[in-house]
Amino acid sequence: MNLRNLSNNELLQETKKIVVKEREVLIEVLHHLKEVDHRKLYLEIGFPSLWAYMTIDLKFSEAAAQRRIEAMRAIRELPVLEEKISSGALSISNVAKIQTILRQDKKKTGQTTQTAEKLRLFESLEHKSQKEADFFLASEFPDALKIKESVKIKSETENELRLSVSNEFRKKLDLAKSLISHKNPNASLVETIEAALDILISKKDLAREPAQKANPQKKSSPEQSAKPAHQSLHSPPQPPLRRLKRLAIPAKVKREIWQNAKGQCEFATAHRRCESRYQLEVDHQMPVAFGGGNEIENLRLYCRDHNRYEARKATLL
Repeated sequence: MNLRNLSNNELLQETKKIVVKEREVLIEVLHHLKEVDHRKLYLEIGFPSLWAYMTIDLKFSEAAAQRRIEAMRAIRELPVLEEKISSGALSISNVAKIQTILRQDKKKTGQTTQTAEKLRLFESLEHKSQKEADFFLASEFPDALKIKESVKIKSETENELRLSVSNEFRKKLDLAKSLISHKNPNASLVETIEAALDILISKKDLAREPAQKANPQKKSSPEQSAKPAHQSLHSPPQPPLRRLKRLAIPAKVKREIWQNAKGQCEFATAHRRCESRYQLEVDHQMPVAFGGGNEIENLRLYCRDHNRYEARKATLL
């Protein structure tokens, strides 16, 4: 269709039709994402989360992916919202705002908002712009729309971090500043936070420990670090003749596993490795219950979701 050949009225009518189709496609996308999330298919193809799958494989921007995930979860809980989004009465941007605020409110109060109240909030944002939505939500949740945590790139070497902190956090920050005052009497907030982060990382990130502290035996090659999913369970395990006692994995062995994996999830398919750094766990390729031990060759570093994914697979064998 050559748009230049359309009259003004025809062009406006065609534009409206396309927008209606766009909303219909959006609903289909949300339904597909809901089923992908239900089956946890992103784990099977090497992604640690639905968000990572959407931003890396489906090429959504970070914000666009998050809006669709929030809308999908809202529709899953309140199916009546589907028609409101499809008709254009409720934008997924405003849906995402409510979902985020309700999650923050639950974290703060420990209470889950009742379904009827959630529906009231969503209905209150129908046909409202984002600015109007912000005004409404600010009246409903006075503390929710204060400074949002954000990181803005200022240059190749500097970033701008914006966040709102509690009085308790500020007290801890002041104490930390005094604790390093013998070394840096006039430490800035950035220097104080960086010093605290250096201490945390040195203690918790085993992949950064000096190599000489690790167990030198049988270091894995880089090629062995990524273990394809189909090789994670060599053969269907056989139940042991007696119950085996689970022994704690020695710290030096854990450290070597972390170093070999470079502090990233080792789950891999033929096409990609997960590489998540979130909630990492040292896992047994051959489960302890089936005779697996704490030898380095039987251990790997997985994120929690891929660890659980492999555990579910093992129970089906």
